[in-house]
Amino acid sequence: MTTCTAILLAAMTSTPAGITGHHVQLAIVLNGQAVQAPEHATIIVDGTAVDVPIVNGVFEVPPEIALADRVDFGIELPGEKIRIPRLRGGKFLAPDWTLLLADRRYEDEYQSELPSQFKVKRSCLLLFDSPDAEPTIYAVDNCRTRSKKE
Repeated sequence: MTTCTAILLAAMTSTPAGITGHHVQLAIVLNGQAVQAPEHATIIVDGTAVDVPIVNGVFEVPPEIALADRVDFGIELPGEKIRIPRLRGGKFLAPDWTLLLADRRYEDEYQSELPSQFKVKRSCLLLFDSPDAEPTIYAVDNCRTRSKKE
């Protein structure tokens, strides 16, 4: 177990009084329509997965996540699993995330963000917004897989 993984697990299982993690507001848009966020997300650091609750579209992330070189983020929606690999830990400092999903085509303002070799149905666009920085978009290919959850 690496130091970062140990810190992550310790922070998520026992938070000292008065110290809280960072909060991220997660919005999900499928084919231009808002979709309710799931009840939890999975954060993976150094191969160790931890489930974090999502309450009213908000999830809490321990501050130590921002120090990680690589973090995978996953959620499960009805009929599909979403996995966003290789996020820099610093992306978890952006307080507002919008996950864009499309079955055939993204909205015009975002379609150009998708590299031409990506298949829309299997891709994700993750928008990071923060009052302290310019918004950024992370395009991910093969992030969507079918699931049995309905």
